[in-house]
Amino acid sequence: MKRYALLFFVAIAWGGSAACAAEEFVRRLSLSDITQRALEQNFDIQAYKYDAYIRRTDAGSAESIFDTFLSARLGYVSDEKEKLSAIAGTSAMQRQLSGGLEKLLPSGTAVAVDFADIRTTSNSAFSAFSPSYEGSLKLSVRQALGDNFFGRLDRGKIKITRLQIEQSDLSLLARVENALAQTQLTYWKVSLAFRQWEVEKDLFAKAQELLRAFEEKLRLGLVEAAEVDAVAANTARRQAEVIAAYQRLLEITNELLFALQDESADPRVIPDELPLPPERDPVFVDSLRRAQECRRDYLSAMRAVEEKKLNLAMRSREGWPRIDVEASFLRNGLDRQSSEAWQAVRKEDNTELFAGVSVRIPWENSAAESGSERAKQEKAKALLNVKRAEFRIYRDVHSAVHAVSSSRKIAALRKQAWELETQKLAFEEQRFASGRSNSDVLIRYQQDVAQARLSYAAALFEYQQNVIGLKLAEQSLLAEYWQGPL
Repeated sequence: MKRYALLFFVAIAWGGSAACAAEEFVRRLSLSDITQRALEQNFDIQAYKYDAYIRRTDAGSAESIFDTFLSARLGYVSDEKEKLSAIAGTSAMQRQLSGGLEKLLPSGTAVAVDFADIRTTSNSAFSAFSPSYEGSLKLSVRQALGDNFFGRLDRGKIKITRLQIEQSDLSLLARVENALAQTQLTYWKVSLAFRQWEVEKDLFAKAQELLRAFEEKLRLGLVEAAEVDAVAANTARRQAEVIAAYQRLLEITNELLFALQDESADPRVIPDELPLPPERDPVFVDSLRRAQECRRDYLSAMRAVEEKKLNLAMRSREGWPRIDVEASFLRNGLDRQSSEAWQAVRKEDNTELFAGVSVRIPWENSAAESGSERAKQEKAKALLNVKRAEFRIYRDVHSAVHAVSSSRKIAALRKQAWELETQKLAFEEQRFASGRSNSDVLIRYQQDVAQARLSYAAALFEYQQNVIGLKLAEQSLLAEYWQGPL
């Protein structure tokens, strides 16, 4: 008798602490809370953002061909080579300082401004003056008219880079959405584990009540000690299940907090309850329309087609001749003094004008033909990928809508089963109170109710899992919480 009383008081004490344990879970986290935290703090999502930022630097690299370049050169020449004529003298020295600015415009026009300042000394008897200074200023223009007609190739390369960056952004946004979906799924796992813990606590409380009732019957001599042993063993099993459920809850909660980069050392939180499914199933046509508007693999495939079309047009031009029209205008001045030489540059007499055309024609043209054929095949493959993405969208959305619909029906049926099991237990408890039942039947009925309740909670979780899966199939999840680029 004493051993039953001791077990009873231990169970009561532990059960009281377990019942109060829910009060220790004082940190409430809603689905909206964890979603916003994940977007701001999740390690994977932050890494994907950096990947996008790194990839976008390619745009600046591609556009650098239109940068302005500053050049400068300083040189010194000592010429004491043997000359063919004594008129040239035996020794000459020259200091050269030159520089300029050069810029390629989006129109394919290359503009350059150059200057030169040269000081020359010579021991030639026929030199007009030594040292002498020469200053010159030159403006030159080169216009592409062939394969890079008015800069089409240059601009095309930049546009291809931007399209590739857009495709990269779409791919990374899809990864962000997957990471966000995984975080939300973990949140609902916490909610499910929390409900499972509550179910185990309720079942343990019922086991305690039954143990108290049998202790009283044993005291009155209405039952045998073996029956009390059976009820006490059931109470111990239920206590063990409460502890195990509590441990699972803490483990899953820790997993969620790690995904949120939550630095709190206390993982005890209270999640939202698993929501009830709506009365209506999702409409396939509406989901398919959202998927066609939002699916990033489809949008990326369309960008790839644009890229391949542009690449094919550029490759086709590679077989064209390279034609450049060039023109330059130069003024210079010579004098004994550097300042006088540069003043002479302003005179209209000291000029040089050049105009010309250069042509470079690929003869065998094998590289251009091979590149053009490759571009054609890549374009055909890109179009095929678009068709593949369309079929994939239809398949994914159809499967996801059907999964949501099925899980909604399953949840409704399991709820009905739980209600029926609860009614069955209530009836059996009445029979037990009037002495027409036994402990084995009552324990089994209590477990049936708990199992039905757990199955219903699992069905609610499965429904939320399928809802997230449908949003991933549509790729509409991220749009609910985040608008714009990474």
